[in-house]
Amino acid sequence: MRKILLSIIVGLVGHSQLMGQQTPLFSQYYLNPFLLNPAFAGKEAEARAFFTYRKQWTGIEGAPETQAFTIDGALNNERMGIGLTLFNDITNVLGRANLMGTYSYGVDLSKDQHLNMGISIGVLQNKIYFDRINASDLSDPNLLNDVDNRTVLDGNIGMSYRYKDFLLGVAVTQIFQNEINHSNDADFKALNFSLIRHYTTTLQYDFMLNPKLKLVPMVLMRAAQGLSPQFDLSVFAEYHDILWLGTSYRTGIGTNFSMGFHIDSKFIIGYSYEVPKKAIRGLAHGSHEFSVGIRLNNLVKGGRANTSTSSVPNHSNYQGAPLDAAHQEKMDALEQRNQQLERKIERQNKELSAIRDMMEKNKEELSQLIATSAVDLSDADAFDADGEYYLVVGATRDIESAKNFQKMFTRETGRSTRVTQNSKKTWYLVFSSQPATWKEAKSEIKNLKKSGDNQFIIGNPWIYKAGE
Repeated sequence: MRKILLSIIVGLVGHSQLMGQQTPLFSQYYLNPFLLNPAFAGKEAEARAFFTYRKQWTGIEGAPETQAFTIDGALNNERMGIGLTLFNDITNVLGRANLMGTYSYGVDLSKDQHLNMGISIGVLQNKIYFDRINASDLSDPNLLNDVDNRTVLDGNIGMSYRYKDFLLGVAVTQIFQNEINHSNDADFKALNFSLIRHYTTTLQYDFMLNPKLKLVPMVLMRAAQGLSPQFDLSVFAEYHDILWLGTSYRTGIGTNFSMGFHIDSKFIIGYSYEVPKKAIRGLAHGSHEFSVGIRLNNLVKGGRANTSTSSVPNHSNYQGAPLDAAHQEKMDALEQRNQQLERKIERQNKELSAIRDMMEKNKEELSQLIATSAVDLSDADAFDADGEYYLVVGATRDIESAKNFQKMFTRETGRSTRVTQNSKKTWYLVFSSQPATWKEAKSEIKNLKKSGDNQFIIGNPWIYKAGE
């Protein structure tokens, strides 16, 4: 009886290989590219953790079901990232669990070209659930209760290349191509499960349609040894780091629709639904995939945003080396440091430019607001003891823009800010302090201009009186 069942499982394994399901299938790689490629570990602005659940082809008993957890972040040196991946994948009577650690490293080929490489090493446990087999002969208790486990070494490698807004990624999974031998102590027929390499290639380009809206077309190709490649043709639209929508066509399977949103710049929620192609729609319902992410700032010491740690080598590490070689090493490190700072400044300048462009569109309305609501500081009697006053450094029409301006202003000046609304609830006012007297207001505005922080203010600082 067991020989027959092993033969059935061999058939299932063969079918799994034909369908390319040796590795888990995901749809929300736009949200978490680290799922696909170890080179993306630690390449976001902050450390992030994701939990993803996928139920494929609902309505079919034993259809693939996957749970995945990833966490990644950058080390003190922005060039290096680390990550951890854990997933559990079950298809009918076959199961796989995988735990892998990841290391990535990036180099700058030029000001606009960046290359990242990553490697993941861990273990893979392959399972056969004999207890899930519906057998007519219940006389063999081992047959109905055994779960046969086999564990092997597993590894993935990847690289990504970015040129301005163009991104290319290539990854190879199951690089060791291990063979897993399932057997038992009763001399039943053994089952050999061969892992084959899988290749994933992604191409994408980021189109900034305006400061708030980004459009990202993407092509993904999956391939495995001896199998025809599978393609995802996708397009994603993201609004101001708040909401994203996407659609994909996956060859041989069907069409996918996805959406997600960010909550308070900390949490990320994503959902996708895949509609199977017409040929299999009568047999299977759609596939569901849920993702929940959290941004873990400073999870890794220093965090990606930390640029205070010098990358200049300690001279004590180069004792005995020629003096000019040590100096050259130091100069190379300084050059790398300068390139990192240039990229950071360029990114921040783009953010500031986008905010200024937004305010330029509302220039006339903002001027009118200031003209009708600003306190006249030429009059020392303009302040009264019962009034509530705000030193305004920026004003926006929506709360999201106000929050983005707050982040930029605090990052560049070190000054904390808060947000209030004007009496008509038509503007969000970002203010840095609440001066109590006319003299205090004049002094704070003077200090702002003298410190140079005035360059990051939209327009000029002004005083707003609550209720005006």
